[in-house]
Amino acid sequence: MNNLVIIGNGFDLAHGLKTSYTNFIENLIDRAFAERHSSAKKLGRILSIPKGIRNKDEIWGEIHKVRLDTSNTLNTLNTLLILHHLLIRTHLKCWCDIERAYFDLLLSIDSKGTIKYYDDVKKLNSDFLIIKQELDNYLSSQEVENCITGYETLLSYLCDYNSLVLNFNYTDTIERLYTNEVKSNRLVHIHGELKSDSNPMIFGFSANDSESLNLVDK
Repeated sequence: MNNLVIIGNGFDLAHGLKTSYTNFIENLIDRAFAERHSSAKKLGRILSIPKGIRNKDEIWGEIHKVRLDTSNTLNTLNTLLILHHLLIRTHLKCWCDIERAYFDLLLSIDSKGTIKYYDDVKKLNSDFLIIKQELDNYLSSQEVENCITGYETLLSYLCDYNSLVLNFNYTDTIERLYTNEVKSNRLVHIHGELKSDSNPMIFGFSANDSESLNLVDK
């Protein structure tokens, strides 16, 4: 059969991996709380929670205040500007939404004429790279052990040497669990792979209109 099989984040979620946007953000917050009592500050400039905030409910309370008053800022949290922007957009559901949030922030900075004040757009890109690295580390820490019989049967039926599997996930769940069903030479990680130099994660955006392209050129 000539089949095109597309794998998305639902595949990882079905296997019990915590790969949603919310999972990633909550992991950052949990780690930030843990680091308050540790000499090792691995999160560094990403997210630092002062002693005055006692639990995650208080963090979300601060975020709620920001959503109600857009002139307010997360004064009690030390975050990257990009992470600040992501925290207050709790409706985000997928990684493409994070990429869109990044670009919206880029546009908003430029529209206010403050792009140089924020140490130009390269600073924002540097912050975005930090988030990308943390995402790579987080997703790489996810472990999955058991295949799902239904997927095993379906992939055996769909995949042969004339079929192509497009994996939109960064993870390697499908080849780890379904080696017999999916041939490696017929599998494409279209968005890149975790911890890979030859096929690194693609995490960003594509500018389409001339105004956006001009902004990127800056």
